[in-house]
Amino acid sequence: IEKGIFDVYGHDIVVDNFEFRNAKTPAGGGDNAAGLRLESGNATAPAGGNVTVRHSYLHHNQNGILGANVGPGTGYGGPDGQYYSANPFTLFEYDEFAFNGTNGSGLSHNMYIGVGGNMTFTLQYSWSHDDFIGHNVKTRAPINNILYNLITDEVGATSYLINFPVGGSTYVVGNSFYKALRTDP
Repeated sequence: IEKGIFDVYGHDIVVDNFEFRNAKTPAGGGDNAAGLRLESGNATAPAGGNVTVRHSYLHHNQNGILGANVGPGTGYGGPDGQYYSANPFTLFEYDEFAFNGTNGSGLSHNMYIGVGGNMTFTLQYSWSHDDFIGHNVKTRAPINNILYNLITDEVGATSYLINFPVGGSTYVVGNSFYKALRTDP
């Protein structure tokens, strides 16, 4: 596996009731394979916007979900790799993300959502737990809705439960968090 189990370039996609596990790159392959990879697209391939993932289990991958960065622009498809939708979104609901970050570098996560023009990222009614050294939820999307989830680290190996490194409009509502006392340096 070079990039991931599912490598999504399309738009208006629903992934429902799947298990994604053991996505790993071969030795020297970059250590960033993902159970589900959302691509930004280019002039010849549509971008991965308007994606819904529900009732799925993503575990023991180098990254659970890896969403590519999308450059600024109008929000419509074109050579800059923008999403086709004027208001693109990524929605995860009723999912479980567990024990991803298997390369142990701290640079792989249960979920990573890249910078996305005017994209909205929503995680709701899900459980993200026990990433190996990386983050349970990491998003650079400009609009984030983290709603009614269980986000935990029982093992003590997760560096951040949630991380919004570029800020944006972020709503964290009705979640339960647990962090073990021990964390890796």
